[in-house]
Amino acid sequence: MMTSLLRGIAAAFWGVTLAATSATAEVVSLRFTGTTNAVDASLKPYFSVGDPFTYTLSYDTATIGTYAGDDSRSFTAISAVFSVEATGGSWSTSILGPTIQIDDNPSYSRFNVEVGSGLSNPTANGKSAFNVQLGLYSDDINMITGLALPSDVTLAGWSTSPSSSGVFTYWENGTGPYFMRFSFTSVEKISAVPEPSTSALLLGLCALGRLAGKRQRRRPTPFG
Repeated sequence: MMTSLLRGIAAAFWGVTLAATSATAEVVSLRFTGTTNAVDASLKPYFSVGDPFTYTLSYDTATIGTYAGDDSRSFTAISAVFSVEATGGSWSTSILGPTIQIDDNPSYSRFNVEVGSGLSNPTANGKSAFNVQLGLYSDDINMITGLALPSDVTLAGWSTSPSSSGVFTYWENGTGPYFMRFSFTSVEKISAVPEPSTSALLLGLCALGRLAGKRQRRRPTPFG
């Protein structure tokens, strides 16, 4: 009787938890890849058109956005790493606490990531990078809904124009700025980690299920 009750409770909670997990906050990491499509002459020959890049962005979907307008919210992400396999050598920089701005404007949608507290290694070919932006833009107003951080991002539906969607770097603030632009070829979700409270609940339910199993195995076999 007790075993059946425990199993029933575990099954009920497990079902409810699985149903809710899809909408539960999570830490998401997205990896954007692509190639350079424009390089200022001052940054050559270190960088060249066609150099591949990787941009990895991590954020927590539970983050509360701050008001940036009736159709816009601003969020602080966890981190981002931008790296380029440049013609003149590998170059990368870490972005601490990047800012994500989401716009669900009546005439357009936008997902934009900018430098937060700074770049960790901004210099290449004698020039210093002072801003790295990742942007997705669309004339489709349905690309973003609810002004919240999405649990996944795809390139479908966003503009493919290199001046609208891609990674944009600005160099030598006050003496240029020199400019580089990168186009996307893919984006993939490389991790989705449940919030700690969700993980604890799942572990507790697993333990409950194991307890029910142990009680079942220990039950004496009746004699006929």
